[in-house]
Order: sequence, then C-alpha cells, then structure tokens
Amino acid sequence: MREQRGHDAPGRAGWPGEGYVAEVNRWPLAIVTGCLAAPLFTTLPAQTTLVALAVLSIVACAAWLTRPLGVAGLALCLALLQYAERAGDRLSGAHARTVVPVSGTVTSVPARYPGLLRFRFEPDTAQIEFELPTAIRVSWYYESGVAPEVAPGQRWVLELRLQPPWGAVNFRGADPERWLFANGIGGLGTVRSARRLDGEVSGLAAVHGLRERVARAIDRNLPRDADPGVVRALAIADRSGLEEATRQLLVDTGTAHLLAISGLHVGLAAAAGFWLLRLLLTPIQAFRRGRRLMLATSTGGLLAAFAYAALADLGVSTLRAVVMVAVVMVALVSARAPHPAAALLRAAAAVLVIDPFAPLGAGFWFSFGAVGALLAFFAPRTSTGGAAWRPVWAQAAVTLTLLPISAAWFGLTSALALPANLLAIPWVSFLVVPPVLAGIAALPISDVLATVFWRIGGESAGALLWLLGRLAAL
Repeated sequence: MREQRGHDAPGRAGWPGEGYVAEVNRWPLAIVTGCLAAPLFTTLPAQTTLVALAVLSIVACAAWLTRPLGVAGLALCLALLQYAERAGDRLSGAHARTVVPVSGTVTSVPARYPGLLRFRFEPDTAQIEFELPTAIRVSWYYESGVAPEVAPGQRWVLELRLQPPWGAVNFRGADPERWLFANGIGGLGTVRSARRLDGEVSGLAAVHGLRERVARAIDRNLPRDADPGVVRALAIADRSGLEEATRQLLVDTGTAHLLAISGLHVGLAAAAGFWLLRLLLTPIQAFRRGRRLMLATSTGGLLAAFAYAALADLGVSTLRAVVMVAVVMVALVSARAPHPAAALLRAAAAVLVIDPFAPLGAGFWFSFGAVGALLAFFAPRTSTGGAAWRPVWAQAAVTLTLLPISAAWFGLTSALALPANLLAIPWVSFLVVPPVLAGIAALPISDVLATVFWRIGGESAGALLWLLGRLAAL
C-alpha cells in the first residue's frame, strides 16, 4: 500500500494516527514492540529458547498476516542477545576490591567535581589474569587543588581499586546500577596511582577532544557569575559544573529537563545550518532554486544537527532528534509529507535498533512522551481556543504527560512545573541556546567572539534562574 501524502488527505482529520495502517508503518511498530518487550524480562532466556523464538519469528514472516508478529519476535531476539552480551561483560563480585594496574584509553570527557574527576576508561585486552569489562567508570580523587590533566583519547596506566558495577539501594530517585548497565559500564575503579603513556587514539581525540576544548574554553573564559555550568550543560551535555543549589532549584520547579540537550535544541541547530547554507548558496546561479538547493540546504541542516548531537555525546534525546531531522529533510527533498506520528514511530524504531538499552533510561520516555504529547495536541486540525492560548494548552499537555513518567522514575513531581515551563522553555530555546550555539561555531575563529556569545547565553540563563528562584519562593 502506498503512503498518502500531506496532512490533508481524505479521511485524515482527527487523531494523528487515524487511518495509518499502511504497510510502511507496520514494521516500525513491530520493531518498537519487540524492543520494548526486552526490558520486561526479569531473567534472560536460555540460548535454546532464543533460537526457537527466532525460528518461529522467521516462519511468521512468511505470511502477510503474521509478518508483524515475526518482525516483533526478531527484534525481541536481537535485543535480548545484546542484553545477554552486556550482562556477561561485567566485573565479577569475586574481584571486588582487587587492586591491579590497568592500561587503556580515556573515552569520554572527564566530569569535573571539586577534588574529583570521573571518566570512562576502556582497558586493553589480555593484560591481567582475569577478564576485565569493556568499559570502566574511573573515579580519580585528588587533594592538591590542581586536577590531573586528563583528556579524551589519552592512554594511561592506572592502578585501580576495582568494584563490580553495583549501586547503593535508592528507594527514590535514579537507579545507578541500571544506569551503568544501560551505558555499557561493566566495572568501577578508583585510581591509586597513574602514569601517562605516549600516543593518543586519533578517532576519539577528533570527537571528544572537541568537546574537551569547548569545555575548557567555557571554564577558562566565563566568570562564575555568568553560569559556566549551565553553558557547559547546553554546549556539550556536561552537567558536572552545575552547582548543587542550581540542581535543586531545577528539580523543585520541574525544569531540570531543559539543561539536557533535547530535540528542540538539536532542531534549532538544524534550522541554523539549513538557513545559513541557504543564505550562502543563494547567490550562486546553480543553487538559486529547485531541487538542488533543497538537497544542499537539507544536507547542511542534517550535518549541523549531527554535529551538535555529537557534542552532546549522542544521548537518547539527541539521537532521536537527529533521526527526526533526517526524516524531515528526506521529506523536504522528496516532496513527501509523512504524518508526524509516523515519523515519530520511525524515529523510535531507529533509536531502539541502534541502542536497545535506551528504554532503561528516563530520557527515552521523557523524550518520546513529550513529543508524543505535542503531536497529540497539534497534529489534529481541531480548535482548542484562541491562538494565544495554544502554547499554554500545549505545555499543559506535555506537563500532564510527563507527571506520571517523573513519578514512576524519580518518585517525585513538581506542582510548579506548568508555570515554570511556560516561562523557561521559550526563554531557554530563544535566549540561551542560540548564543551557546553561536559560541561553539565562533570558537574556531576567535576565543573572544565565542566568549561574547557564551557570556550572553550565561547571563540569560542567570536571569532565568533568578526568576525561577522567585517562583519557587512562592
């Protein structure tokens, strides 16, 4: 069956998913169903059970009527296989508190706290008598006041006191052990001594090194009163520089999600890349109009979105946003208009295929829940009052959708979420994020120019935090 074009096709009025049972949308739904079923298993099935399920799923794919069930079964099998592989890549409890020298590579931008560095460390293979996990989360405590010079791509020999990836029991709030599993961290380590090795891993230095350069430039050039922690959070998704009072204020007002690089922020980066390239190409005769101009500008928007998402370390929300941007750009180039709900479904399927562990994090549910609420509100062509009230109703829809998700994941909600987000979402989107993005773009040209943009973003963020503080005081 062919997918209908546009939003005004006959019989499309009403709910955004109405009438969408076309073949093209059955497969994303089946993939999403299968991948979301994997975290529901309390124990991993035996290998023979998985083989039997895979064979039944392949047989089901032979018939049109049962094909979605077969696709869902295959997606479930692939997800469970990856769960089993990751469950086996964990440090055994028998090696808890073992102190061993481990050589390897720093593979993340270090999170910097007072007296503490934390970073992802990938050991070399076959170096000690027992098998190490693929990735270790290293904590490096220091007392001298000067943090060790650690950067992504560097190679070190670290004497580590190892621990399995266990977390303290926490009856309210995040589950640290689930977070470690979802991020592929199979062990914890505390540095006892360290020695830097010569050479770097160039691929990591190219990506994470840029994030480190941005982080250091922000810390070096912005004073404390310009909220460098907020700027870092929105530039490279590093929240380690946020003060505890700021964290608590954002939690109290239900606005903590705004300092995660979200789909809205990635969309702004894509729009900036799209229109900037359009401005540069329009004077060229070959790109003044037509499909060639649309293809070039759409590619520029997608590359800008991916570049910003890479600075954010490609988290779930940014990955989903890049996929959504790709869907939109393909629609622009092909002159087709896929239904927004179908685009969201395809984005969810793509995210789960790339990262089947995404549902283990709250960001997946917050991200798709918020976008789904907005689609349910805006996609139907119905009236909900005057245009001035539509942002209020839309924010109310998002807030009401996220309240049960927040309660389920963190055991708390905020009564101030609706008024605080009505103020904070447009403020961050138009007064904070654009100058932060401009500072990143200006950094290769001039540190001074980048600092000017970041200072504007930091001052805007400081004004917002002051207003949120007044709101919380009520």
